[in-house]
Amino acid sequence: MVVVMHLLELSAVLIAFCCFKSEAVDGYYGKEVGPLSSLAHGVHGTVFVIDSKRIGIRDFSYDGTAPAAFFWIGLKGKHDSVPDKTGIAVPDENGRRIVLKKYINANVILTLPANTTADQVKYFSVWCHEFFINFGHVVFPEPIDVPSPADIGQLSQLNHGVSSGKVSITDHKTGLVKNFSYDGKGKDVFFVAGNGSNPSDSKFLIKLPRVVGGLQSLPEFSGSDVIVRFPGPTFVFMFHFLAVYSNATGETFGQVDLPTTLNVPPFTPDPVVQLP
Repeated sequence: MVVVMHLLELSAVLIAFCCFKSEAVDGYYGKEVGPLSSLAHGVHGTVFVIDSKRIGIRDFSYDGTAPAAFFWIGLKGKHDSVPDKTGIAVPDENGRRIVLKKYINANVILTLPANTTADQVKYFSVWCHEFFINFGHVVFPEPIDVPSPADIGQLSQLNHGVSSGKVSITDHKTGLVKNFSYDGKGKDVFFVAGNGSNPSDSKFLIKLPRVVGGLQSLPEFSGSDVIVRFPGPTFVFMFHFLAVYSNATGETFGQVDLPTTLNVPPFTPDPVVQLP
C-alpha cells in the first residue's frame, strides 16, 4: 500500500523544526568577518562577506558629521592591517563614491571596486580622507572562506522522464536546476525539500515555489532551467534533500541530496540596499 505524505503548510513545518532541528540558524548573512572597532563618530556594526564581490554590514551606525568619511579598504600584499591614506574608497550602498551620510543601525550591502574581490581585502574601515582618521575598522582573516554558489549534483532519474543537468544552490534560499526535463504526466507534482534520506522517509516536506510558475503543479519540461525558492523564513540549511515529488501518489520522480557543509551566499532580494 502506498502511503501518501501530504505536504505540510509552512507554519506547521516551522513549528516542527523548532523541536526537530534546534541548531538551525535564525539569520544568515554570509561569512562573518567581525565587529568594527568603535573608535570615533559612533561607528559600530558587524561586517560579513556575502560573496566574492560584496560585503555586508549589519546594524551599522555612524553619526554622519565628519567632513570626508568613506567606506575604505586595504588589500593583502599592498596595505598593512592598520588603515591609512593609501587605502581604496568603496562606493556606498547606492554605488556612489560620496561622503557618507548618517546611519543608524542600518543593514548595508557594498559592492567592491572593479578588479577587487573579497579574498583580497586586508581590512575594512570607515575612514576620514580629509584628516586621515580611522573611525573604526576590522581586519579580514587569512585565508577567508568566501561564500559562493555550490553545485550539488544531478537529479536521480526515477520516474516520468525526470532528469537534469547540474543542480546548484546559488544562495541560502535559491536552487537552480539546469536542463530540467519531466513528462508532465504526474498528478500534484512539485519540487519539495525535506529531512531524512528521501520524501518517503521524511517527517517534513515543504513545497518549493518556482520563480516562474509559483506553486502550480509541474507541467511538462524539456531541457529547461528552473529556479526554485525556499519560502518564507525557511532556507537550505534546514533540509537534507531536494526532490520532484507527487503529493497525490507519494512517489518520488527524482532527487538530489543537500550537503550539510554548504558555504553559499545569503539571499539578498535587493542586493543594493540591505541584507535579508
